[in-house]
Amino acid sequence: MEVFFYKAPLCPRCFAAERHLKRVLSGMDHELHVLDVFRHRKAARADGVTIAPTIRMEGRMLSGLWLTERQIRDFVEGGSGGK
Repeated sequence: MEVFFYKAPLCPRCFAAERHLKRVLSGMDHELHVLDVFRHRKAARADGVTIAPTIRMEGRMLSGLWLTERQIRDFVEGGSGGK
């Protein structure tokens, strides 16, 4: 399964969310794609990304200023907490 993570460079919230996401995905059969929202503006806009960090998978999105590891785990495992 593909997981897309949209981040902004030099964003401490994005670095923390990426670290949490990688920890959650470890041992799972998911392919992580990390996209810089400034380098991939058109793709981010087309995917409906309005804030970094944002995680997109299976047509669902999770975004917010501070994404906790628990929020990310619930989202990846199919729980609520999406945008």
